[in-house]
Amino acid sequence: VETNKIASVSRILVSLGLTQAMFILAPVLVLTFQHKKDNILKKLGFLNWEFRYTREVINWEMVIIVPILIISYILYILFNKLGIKTSSNSLELLRQSGIVGKIIIVFFAIIVAPIIEEITFRRILFVFVRKYIGDFHSVIIVSFVFALMHGSVLQIIPLCILSLVLFHLYLKNNSIFPAILLHSMNNLIMVVIYFSIKY
Repeated sequence: VETNKIASVSRILVSLGLTQAMFILAPVLVLTFQHKKDNILKKLGFLNWEFRYTREVINWEMVIIVPILIISYILYILFNKLGIKTSSNSLELLRQSGIVGKIIIVFFAIIVAPIIEEITFRRILFVFVRKYIGDFHSVIIVSFVFALMHGSVLQIIPLCILSLVLFHLYLKNNSIFPAILLHSMNNLIMVVIYFSIKY
């Protein structure tokens, strides 16, 4: 039994670790060697921290959470009627995990994923794509890629909405901090909802 627990936790760590590393390692290396005179934190968008971001993020979460949940519920009913699988790999991993695995997954969802995904999508991918097609089209394309990356057809529209708000915060404040905070808060709420329904 103990061996199964260790194997399960190892599988979770490898799965989550490889997924997150894939999204951040290559772009960070590119940024690191691009302009050696710049500070790496500046390159990654960690600029202009202000406490007002917290209030702004809470306000935005209150605005988007209900529409996101309603859209998710409607899509869930529609896709189930059509026989389309709606579960993501992360949700399947969460369902199959023991208590230690659940703690690791929740930690990744609330802390690690928001930091890595915001750096990857808002700071690196967006900044690269906007050079070629401008802000508007870049926001749309990167938001769609962000939604697709999460691996569930059910999440595409809600995550596109979330991504648009994350872009608004990032561009308005010229800082990745508010986007990370909102992303983290949104994931926390989704985790709480998941465990409330499940237990």
